[in-house]
Amino acid sequence: FKGHHLWITHPELEEESIRRRKIDIENWNNIVGKINLISEKEKLSNGNKIRVDNLYSISTENDNLIPDNYVCPFLGKEAWIAWDGTFNVCCAPDDLRQSLGYFGNVKSTNFMNLWNSEEYQQLVDSWGNHKVCKICNMRRPLNKIREYGNY
Repeated sequence: FKGHHLWITHPELEEESIRRRKIDIENWNNIVGKINLISEKEKLSNGNKIRVDNLYSISTENDNLIPDNYVCPFLGKEAWIAWDGTFNVCCAPDDLRQSLGYFGNVKSTNFMNLWNSEEYQQLVDSWGNHKVCKICNMRRPLNKIREYGNY
């Protein structure tokens, strides 16, 4: 089960945020708790645990901040190649993601050369310094990334 709430990336979306009101945060956290209980009690038909991914309680402080101990689950682990061959480094909206830089195109450069490039490796090492990374609600607690083998 994968879940996430709306990532407020532009002012026009602010009215949709579940972080606006304490009651909405409490409702979200209640649902998160119920889903986690189900995943602990119920098993898949093959006997495996139901995987719950990217579903975490939100602080009721309503400060819209992502905890500092949440890390990027994508950089250095996943890649997005756009329809035109552009190597997109994450799933952030295009205008925000472009603030991270341009990392090449698989139509003109071997993918592994892009992946191993100095520019991309610098981003992997410094991701937390970028504004878009600081507000990204796709970040996950480090222990959850380890629990699921980088996912």
